[in-house]
Amino acid sequence: MATLRERREAARLSLSDVAEAVGVKKQTVGGWELQGSKPSKEKAEKLEEVLANPDRYRKVKYIIATTTEEMEKLLQKAPELKNYINGFGNDLS
Repeated sequence: MATLRERREAARLSLSDVAEAVGVKKQTVGGWELQGSKPSKEKAEKLEEVLANPDRYRKVKYIIATTTEEMEKLLQKAPELKNYINGFGNDLS
């Protein structure tokens, strides 16, 4: 069975991405990964949802990116969305 870290990395999610989605600090997610501490039942359920649907989570991040810097970071993670964003009249060439 894959570890939490392996699953997170396979989903192309950072510690910050997961922490934000689950509602904890990234150090907490790091503790789950490296120290073997266990999330609460509520956090474990949210964690499973995020890991099972990383694309849905990423789409939400793209919608709420409000600065050029945020958009550049997001495009580095998923450059295939550049055409999608350009389709809304935003020229990111």
